[in-house]
Amino acid sequence: ADPASITVIHHLLVTSRFSRFLFIGSCRDEEMGQNHPIWNMIASVQSLGAHATTIKLQLFDKETVNRAISDMLSLSPRLTWPLSDIVYHKTKGNPMFFSRLMVSLSKEGLLNFSLSRRRWVWDEEKIQSRKIPDDVAIFLTNAIGQLSSEVQAALCTLSCFGASADISAVKILEDDLGLKLQNSLDAAVADGFLDKLNGKYQFCHDRVQETAYKMLSMEDRASRHSRYGLALCRYTLKNINDDAMLFTAVDQVNRGGPHIVSGSDHGSLLAYLNLRAGKKAMDMSDFASALAFFDHGILFLDENHWHDNYNLSLELFDNAVKCTYAIGDHQRLNKFSEQVLSFARSFNDKLTVIYHAVSALCDASSLDEAIEKGVWVLSMLGEDLFQPSSRSETLALIEKTRCLVQGYPEDLLLNYNLMTDSSKIMAMKFLSRLEISLVMGRRGVIPIVTSKMVELSLVHGLTPMSAIGFAYFGSMLASIGHVNEGYRYVKLAKDLVHRFSSKEVAGEVIAIATQTIGYVEPMQTTLEFHMQGHKTALEAGDIRSASLNFNLYCNYLFWCGGNMVNVKTKCEEACLFMKQHKMLAFLLNLRPLLSTIVKLIDKEETPSRFGFDGPAEDVLISSNP
Repeated sequence: ADPASITVIHHLLVTSRFSRFLFIGSCRDEEMGQNHPIWNMIASVQSLGAHATTIKLQLFDKETVNRAISDMLSLSPRLTWPLSDIVYHKTKGNPMFFSRLMVSLSKEGLLNFSLSRRRWVWDEEKIQSRKIPDDVAIFLTNAIGQLSSEVQAALCTLSCFGASADISAVKILEDDLGLKLQNSLDAAVADGFLDKLNGKYQFCHDRVQETAYKMLSMEDRASRHSRYGLALCRYTLKNINDDAMLFTAVDQVNRGGPHIVSGSDHGSLLAYLNLRAGKKAMDMSDFASALAFFDHGILFLDENHWHDNYNLSLELFDNAVKCTYAIGDHQRLNKFSEQVLSFARSFNDKLTVIYHAVSALCDASSLDEAIEKGVWVLSMLGEDLFQPSSRSETLALIEKTRCLVQGYPEDLLLNYNLMTDSSKIMAMKFLSRLEISLVMGRRGVIPIVTSKMVELSLVHGLTPMSAIGFAYFGSMLASIGHVNEGYRYVKLAKDLVHRFSSKEVAGEVIAIATQTIGYVEPMQTTLEFHMQGHKTALEAGDIRSASLNFNLYCNYLFWCGGNMVNVKTKCEEACLFMKQHKMLAFLLNLRPLLSTIVKLIDKEETPSRFGFDGPAEDVLISSNP
């Protein structure tokens, strides 16, 4: 209570006209020190003849908790024991915490009345894994200091791993560093500070973990992270398939910082482990975490790493570029690319960063510059693009490619030999990047690029990028009237995606192929395909294809006769997605559809410019008419 409230209570007790006045108050011991004003007030009213009685409310034991729950739920004590055990563990028998937890469990649906069984039922597993209430957490954090030094030390060790740690990691620390942890942690489990679930020691609340971690000095934290990380790293070098332990080990080492490096070989080893962890994270489509691993890996390299560890350095920077592109951080992409372009020993070693630089230019709607740079790289790789001077020459090129492909049965194409020439493989990647760039700009050049991709696939073998080439080829044939033939080739393109199990190309193939499929199959089927393409492209970090699929989904949803309000909602979601990922070209392309829908729903409403400054759109319109 605040001083003013205490003064009012004192006045009521000593000046009341009533001879029988009862006042009841409650407080927590840990919040009421000996010098708290409330005690002075009680002493004062007692000296004036008022009677004051202090009742200390004891904690419930397990038996009492069970009896209370049994009475509350009208069930036999034998049936409520499992629930009572969990509740006691989480509240330590505090009556106030106990009542609040029971109410919370009911509100959250973890404790409810079953009409079919005509009794109260509960989900023990979910209740066990539920975080304890904040009040209980505060109670426990204040009680950490009362634990034995061994248990406190074990909690501090565990706190270095965050909210939880695998029991297997704890055992490794015991074996490698000679620490005695499990018995002390089990004691903390018994006292309610931890839960032991699903092979993990888990703090019962974030505040408990934070309190244990704050017991360590900054220097001690860094030292512990380093020691624990190195111990786990030694394990991961012997057990290369334990991905979860690899992530834990590398995270601990990174928290310790580069100062733990004892030599260039040691630093190279830690950089290599970060490279492994980053590539595993990329496989899981977690590009932000992957980038953090590559960042730390680079920090562990010495100053002469481009000379002493060229291959490791190149792989770290190449993968960092891939991740920055996937998350749309073009500024850092340029920063990493500059390093590779400055220190790479050959033109081929620069191609990965150039490829993503071209992709970034496409995303920034610098289509002319992207196409110019892509054509230059192709010429360096020995693949000059034929430039038809008229529409008749373009049609002749398409017909030539069509006749070439007709000599290969579909079964043969699907099982065709693989491309092995690395320069041709890279040329196919650049050609595929040009394809999607041309979709948003110079469509007249698409037949040239498509024919080159098909030709390279037939002459030098298939690569995952061949699926993109056949998807555009089928779409191109359909656009000039050969719908059924085009349909066969886009189906072949989708089959090639399955053959290569390539997420890298799946999003773009689905986006292009589905447009042709819509001419043959019911248009409604395209909706599911485009959402699948959007999801698959996101998993691969292909934001451009994800945006294209989202754009096409909105258009097809409109033409399929979808509810206008729902179509408008999806268009706005797509616009927000494209705005967040700076896909201005696709955003602008979707604007006419959204304007139409807004006018159909409400003629008075004016569609926004999606949060971009006017000049940005104006530049795009003028550069890409």
